[in-house]
Amino acid sequence: MKVLLILALSILTISNAVLAKPTVRSGGSGVGNGGDTVRLRFISTGQGIIEYYKDGFKSIDDVLISPILLKRHLNIQTIRTSKDLLIDNLGNPVSAIGEPGSITLYVGDEIPELHWDNIFKNSRLANIMVLHELLRAQGINDDNYVYSSIVLKKQDILDIGNFRMKWAKQSFDIVKTTQLRSFHSKSIEEELNYFEQANKKLKNYNTIELAKLIKLNIEFSKAIKKDAGSLSLLKTMRADYKLLRDVIPMVDKLSYQTIMGENNYKILNSLTLLLLKDFYFKVRMANLEVNQESLSMLKNYTSEFISAVSIASENWLICTGIEQSLNSLSSESYVVDKSDINMIISSLLGVLRDERCI
Repeated sequence: MKVLLILALSILTISNAVLAKPTVRSGGSGVGNGGDTVRLRFISTGQGIIEYYKDGFKSIDDVLISPILLKRHLNIQTIRTSKDLLIDNLGNPVSAIGEPGSITLYVGDEIPELHWDNIFKNSRLANIMVLHELLRAQGINDDNYVYSSIVLKKQDILDIGNFRMKWAKQSFDIVKTTQLRSFHSKSIEEELNYFEQANKKLKNYNTIELAKLIKLNIEFSKAIKKDAGSLSLLKTMRADYKLLRDVIPMVDKLSYQTIMGENNYKILNSLTLLLLKDFYFKVRMANLEVNQESLSMLKNYTSEFISAVSIASENWLICTGIEQSLNSLSSESYVVDKSDINMIISSLLGVLRDERCI
């Protein structure tokens, strides 16, 4: 199990440090050490698990009457953070300590592998660890992830029709339903409301890292259109949902290939080219001025994009050089005016058409 592998590697690398500082921490406020962000992500992930894995929770109803009981632990009073090493009862360094009514998360620098910022880079690892600690906070012994693994096991995989991933099928159904409701709406405001409701549903369903690619371009649209009129935003939402009909099946296939350990470079190239062409079009149409706000929007998009696709293949990022190209988009050292943005994205699209990495 990946969790145990991370812990094992960490034990080997810091055994001397543990011997010098074998203290158990009950936590801290989290203020000023990145803890606030970590706690918010922990809470958000926990809420997503409780909402999404309802069927999985039924398989452990002999120890947990209802997953709703776990919700009471998703607050900043129960969840604390610590920069000091957390040591379990066996003397091993761990990423968290969960006890009835209390969860402490490690946010220190001594063992980067155990820091929750690192754990959140892998959504499947994060899901099982978040649920593990919530069960402990509820007083349930989840040693060896006996219950958390049951809840999450194969919950996402389907073998029905053209889709293999449950969240992808659900997302596609949301898109189709919204497009139909949009067609029969009576006003711009009513149609926009349909899209807004659908956006929230897509966000709730797509908690897995790769699934971020489904809503990434929609969120970028909202960022660049925040000061635009209702009609302009509506036209963009219509275009985005049309794009999703192509994007969702590709993300579905990519996610399944990743889980199965199959070669996924070809689908990665195709999906990335589709998303970044849309991204480039929106950047050009928005005629963005180069300033802190626009660079921040570009950085948010590119960092989320890299985070998602790196789950599928870090080697592909290296092969295409896409990570460096995307990072340069939000760098003041490379971007001085609008022509620099256009040049970087054009070069990036050219790289993706190079089949040497497929």
